[in-house]
Amino acid sequence: MPLHITLPVPPGGFDIPSRVDGITRIPASSLVAAPPPPARATVELTTACNYRCEYCARGPRPEARGEMSWPLYTRVVGEMADAGVGELGLDYFGEPFLCDWLPDAVGYAKARGIGCVSVATNGSVATPERVAQCMAAGLDVLTFSFNSADGAQFQRVSHARPGLLRDAVAKLQSARRVRDDGAHSCALHASSIRGGAWQEERMQGLLEEILPYVDEHYWRALYVADSGEGERRLEPCWSLFTEAHVSHDGKLAACGFEGGEHWAMADLATTPFVEGWHAERFRKLREAHLRRDLACTACEDCAVYR
Repeated sequence: MPLHITLPVPPGGFDIPSRVDGITRIPASSLVAAPPPPARATVELTTACNYRCEYCARGPRPEARGEMSWPLYTRVVGEMADAGVGELGLDYFGEPFLCDWLPDAVGYAKARGIGCVSVATNGSVATPERVAQCMAAGLDVLTFSFNSADGAQFQRVSHARPGLLRDAVAKLQSARRVRDDGAHSCALHASSIRGGAWQEERMQGLLEEILPYVDEHYWRALYVADSGEGERRLEPCWSLFTEAHVSHDGKLAACGFEGGEHWAMADLATTPFVEGWHAERFRKLREAHLRRDLACTACEDCAVYR
């Protein structure tokens, strides 16, 4: 049987399935063309990544390379906090631990009143020193992503040297020691993309190795969540209604899984966050989802709807 283990959540920890449902199951009040500000947002601090995962929108040849400026970050995150955004993930695309000022980004978001600040990492460059800095700055959740069963599969899927998978396991073990030794309250998780029963079975050995070091491991869908009725829910897509996604250059994207100008609904480098969330292009795309007619929209060729 595929391994699916949830360890006891520590005091102040997180119930991952419930939190995911809170984002992917759109409340009636948000099923409108101009919904209230989202509960959660993700921000890309850098496009840099030492993996070239075949399923990532950045892909092996990113359209652009760059890093978000500090002034843009502080303004956008401040506007998000003022609008009531309660959760912030510093991991839209790119590897966040390759951003030198990641601990400062965590600290600023917490100081501005963001209730939950999280970072998802491939783990290979999450050094104990950087992890300690982020936890000391107030990081609430650190998630290590493991999507390959062994070095051979890792090299094929991530297009990176196989040894990085072992580096990620070692960094996770170090992160647990950092948290425990420093008495930090940060929840430590691991996630894996759900690739079918065959993949879950294949990953059992790796999961058994990492489970003692995390509070919780969970499987996640590559695109959309299960409806709870045995089917994957299609449009309207939660990604347009309950979570904001901001690229390193300030583009507010319609999709949490695709990047580039095609998906940009507003430019937060020149537009306030709430104004961008209610931009005309965004409203029209949401209206198409509400009609369940995605023809001639940015979402028309999405793999989920083919």
